[in-house]
Amino acid sequence: MSLNRMWPPQSGKCHELLSAQSSKDSFLEELDALRVEMMASSQSLQERTAEEKITRGDLEQRKVQLSEFKDRYAAIKKRLDDEKKATLSQERAAMDIEKQLAIRRKELKQKDQILQALQDKLFKHSQEIDNLRKAEGDLQIDIASSQSTYKNLASKIRDMEAKYSRQQEVLYNTEFDLQQMERKVARGLGER
Repeated sequence: MSLNRMWPPQSGKCHELLSAQSSKDSFLEELDALRVEMMASSQSLQERTAEEKITRGDLEQRKVQLSEFKDRYAAIKKRLDDEKKATLSQERAAMDIEKQLAIRRKELKQKDQILQALQDKLFKHSQEIDNLRKAEGDLQIDIASSQSTYKNLASKIRDMEAKYSRQQEVLYNTEFDLQQMERKVARGLGER
């Protein structure tokens, strides 16, 4: 039934029908509006779901990155701790070496002082040795001179002993001759 045929309204049915038609139209409009709103909500929900997936993906990616950062941080911290320990041990070793070096320098200084004292003694002893060698040379010259003088004196003594011996012989001969002369003179005088 067409609405045009029923117009002018004949009865209450028409009016009801019109009213139902208008209700239906308004319901359809409302339904269209709800469909549009539902589609918009559905699209919005899809967008939010997509955003949530992206956000979840980002969150997962960030969790992975955070885990990687934590692992890297732990590795770096461990390496830093190892480096600190190594540095501390190297610093301790350097301090030990410095202490040993200070001890060695002190020992070296003491040994240098001892060496200097020994060198001074050596210098004094070498001067004494030089003086003693000079004195020895002088003594050797004196000894050689004394030996030469001894030889000269010994030679003079031998000469004097020989001369004394000759003089004794001459004296003996002279005494003998004198005794003989005295005997001759006494014989000549008549004595016997």
